[in-house]
Amino acid sequence: MANVQVRVHWGPNSAGKSVQVNVHKTGAAASLFNSGGSGVANPVTVDSGGYVNFFAAEQTVYDLVEGSHGMQVTTGAVTAPGTVVTPAGPTTPLINPVSVTAAYTASDHDVVLANATSGALPVTLPTPTNGAHIMVKKTDVSANAVAVNRSGTATIDGATTVSLASQWAHTELIGDGTNWFVVT
Repeated sequence: MANVQVRVHWGPNSAGKSVQVNVHKTGAAASLFNSGGSGVANPVTVDSGGYVNFFAAEQTVYDLVEGSHGMQVTTGAVTAPGTVVTPAGPTTPLINPVSVTAAYTASDHDVVLANATSGALPVTLPTPTNGAHIMVKKTDVSANAVAVNRSGTATIDGATTVSLASQWAHTELIGDGTNWFVVT
């Protein structure tokens, strides 16, 4: 098997962050290389342009993780000796489903499944970072609301809270580095 170049845009304002690269399903740290074939450190540091760059085995699925952020990358095949290709498969954002029945502070990529049967349930958003993504859904039939609350001075579409009052009500939020915006 040959090594292929993996170049993934991790996002703005991410330079210097450490991204762990694991072999999908096993969770084992992947063996990574530079363009000359020498081993490099894992985790990988995001470059000044916001990219994660490394060489790794072709036709392999990797999980790239930094804190609660992550994605899955499938590398393609080397099409000719000496040819380098970038990821051929889908890059799938990782999500973190969390079932809660009491006050909860969400993290980026959380899908909060909130059961307010026991009483009103507050879900507090973290300080928004650019590109942060959180979903909250009320799963119970009670009359108790799930309150999605801002943190600090950030707003949610200009408001301080979003109320989910009925079963299956949900909200999906994206952060811009200053505030949260409802996208569904």
